[in-house]
Amino acid sequence: MTTAHAETDLGCETPWGPGPVRVRPGVRVTGALLEARGAVSAAAGVSTTALSNDDLTTAAHEITALESQVAAYKLAVLAEARDRGQHGPVGDEADTDPAAWLGKLTGDPTEVLRGGLWIARLLQTKYHHTRRALEAGTLRLSQAKVLVRAAERATKTLTAEQIASAEESLVLTATGQSCPTNTKGRPMSAARLRDEARRVFANMLPSKTEADTAEGDDAAAEEENAARECYLSLNDRGDGTFRGTFVIPTLHGRILQAALERLTAPRRHTRDTDGTPITDESAQHGTSYGEKIGAGFCELLEHLPTKGFDHGSTIGLLITAALDKIAAGVGTGTLATGETISIRSIRRLACNAGHLPVVLGGDSMPVDVGKSRRRFTRHQGYALRALHRTCGIAGCERPFAWCELHHLLEWSRGGPTDLRNALPLCGHHHRKAHDPAYEMRRHRGREYVLKKIRR
Repeated sequence: MTTAHAETDLGCETPWGPGPVRVRPGVRVTGALLEARGAVSAAAGVSTTALSNDDLTTAAHEITALESQVAAYKLAVLAEARDRGQHGPVGDEADTDPAAWLGKLTGDPTEVLRGGLWIARLLQTKYHHTRRALEAGTLRLSQAKVLVRAAERATKTLTAEQIASAEESLVLTATGQSCPTNTKGRPMSAARLRDEARRVFANMLPSKTEADTAEGDDAAAEEENAARECYLSLNDRGDGTFRGTFVIPTLHGRILQAALERLTAPRRHTRDTDGTPITDESAQHGTSYGEKIGAGFCELLEHLPTKGFDHGSTIGLLITAALDKIAAGVGTGTLATGETISIRSIRRLACNAGHLPVVLGGDSMPVDVGKSRRRFTRHQGYALRALHRTCGIAGCERPFAWCELHHLLEWSRGGPTDLRNALPLCGHHHRKAHDPAYEMRRHRGREYVLKKIRR
């Protein structure tokens, strides 16, 4: 089968005589892209430590512009694949879905590419000011998405000419070229641009009532669209970790952010209830914001409710472990899904109400299934709350509601499930309490401290 390709006149002569050389567009595009990749590799080959501050600033600016240009061309390719998919398969694997076709090539989630497909089509057919700015590298993809979505919602109340005029103005605002409150010419963030676009389109209406109504409708439509675009992808990396990506509405993102920031690791230097300065030896040095938020996210997951919001109730996991290993605090157990988990983690999770350990005897037969002997009751939790307003570690300000009830003498070592053996601990300090590198000592009154064991 022979495929016909258009040819491009490069305007040069062949070695066999005068006349232009005819080159297929595919060859020209491939050559240009390979040349661009080579240029990026050459730049990456220069150590960033050799750059001056001005050079570093320029590099950051040019890299960002290059990302925009690459994104624009990728969207153009996706739009072309969409057009071809309407008439037959795309690529060598007979895919009629262009998002699935590109997902196989790039590894990007198909649902993300389908969202890009919508933007790609509109950039090619309607929003030319936005497309040209993206192709020039002056507009960011996140900004382009904001402008297209805002303009699409405005089509219900404004004419095509009004929208095109507003689009052109907003592109200049987004890039910092025309913004009265942005004198340094810096690009506007996508979040601010969203609010600015909503205001600009609303103010083009004849009355304030119509403008207010349109602005409210726009916000509601954005929320509905955000709900439709929700997705979460989780992948087992095979090294003891999961990697995930997700998209959620702004409201829920702010709720999650507030919850996680509340759950960041404790300060190293703090004070006990009497105001005496103390050092929390379990607090980590040099932990980045992202690492703290990640640890907070894990703590949040361990507190997800099963049926209601009883204290200590979490999503249940079936955990199998040998009795001798639990007693000795060594070895591993197994989740119902087959993954291996350390005995240290099992002993910590066993303090919580939601996880169900299956304890095996020497003959590998279950000798204890359940949580009745280790679970603190709701009423015990109420009584303990009267004694502790926060985590039981001196200086920790985590509220009692976010604490787990810890057995001072571990249940696996015969510790009773009563108030004298109970201490509320936040997720961070509960993990350290089961870490053999630390020991728990009574500090003052009902407060304890965790001390690193010096070997």
